[in-house]
Amino acid sequence: MPAFVKIAGQLSAGVRREFLSPNKVRLTLSWGFPYEAFGPSATVKPWHVLNLVESGRALSFNSLPNQPEQSLFLCVQDLYSHYGLFQGSVKLNIFKELYDISIPKTPLVLEKELVYVGKSSMNLHTDVILPSKSLTLASCEVQSVLIDRETRRPAPHPDWWREKFGQYTDATKQLKVNVRKEPEEDTIRGGEFESKDNTSHKLNNGEFTAKDQKLTDQNSNSSLHLPDLLPLSERVTSYNLTVCESDSDSYGHANWSVYLKYCLDALVMGSPSEASKELKRRAVKSAEISYISEGSVGQEVCVKFWKDEVVPRGVHFHIIGCDSKQLMNYVFVQFYSLEDVELMLSKL
Repeated sequence: MPAFVKIAGQLSAGVRREFLSPNKVRLTLSWGFPYEAFGPSATVKPWHVLNLVESGRALSFNSLPNQPEQSLFLCVQDLYSHYGLFQGSVKLNIFKELYDISIPKTPLVLEKELVYVGKSSMNLHTDVILPSKSLTLASCEVQSVLIDRETRRPAPHPDWWREKFGQYTDATKQLKVNVRKEPEEDTIRGGEFESKDNTSHKLNNGEFTAKDQKLTDQNSNSSLHLPDLLPLSERVTSYNLTVCESDSDSYGHANWSVYLKYCLDALVMGSPSEASKELKRRAVKSAEISYISEGSVGQEVCVKFWKDEVVPRGVHFHIIGCDSKQLMNYVFVQFYSLEDVELMLSKL
């Protein structure tokens, strides 16, 4: 029996599964985020949202001891005999309510819906809902690719499966993550940041202080608000990590959720100490991940990161295998503004 099935069986107590339609399932959980999902600011760490989404996949796709008579979502268990599912890309949106400590984080509801079917891929949309307040705390799209177990190559969906579920595809729901190349050294426009009370930021040869992020336009007498800057330059920074045994999934590879963790760890640990202090305060608003190859336990990886020139508080990440020098994952993260963070944490 695969570990995935065994895990679902152990999680099933206190779970009610309802099939709303052939392509949609609702999981009502008597539990929510565990204690270890919360960080020093008493807010949920973003990769634990991905862990919860993964739990929902296990509970949807497999037989549950307390509900053995039910059919299985999307007949995925029938596919498992010949195929595996490899995560191709992920899009995560975290709403402010998830970081609001006045809002409980249990019990929760997960609603999963098949929204796209490609030649060998499927896109599942998940909403993480707090039913007591009718709030959506986060949403996540996971586009998986069907893999032939023998060739380890993408395989088309079987005809019977496509006939049954192909009708639920929406071409606009195909999840594509555009992988950004690492910027060339001669095209980088550097910035400066020193995190002190009277912080001086330099941007496009201009200077302003962090205490006063307003400038007066002498021509119009109006106030111009400068963007909320991350303490990063466009220059590429790198930080090395090792895939630990505790990061592995039921197949012995790095779990797909840990790559976001690696990026956020590298961002804080690989930045100068004063910048690191501010980066710890930041809250993830959204993340896009492209999975290119699998990481193995014990493998050393290099996380490279640089900020986006256009998207406010956006950061690009490349996760590269130190042995192969090949790109394993691309991640793009956008953070909430400091104003939003201070508002969300003001109830501490």
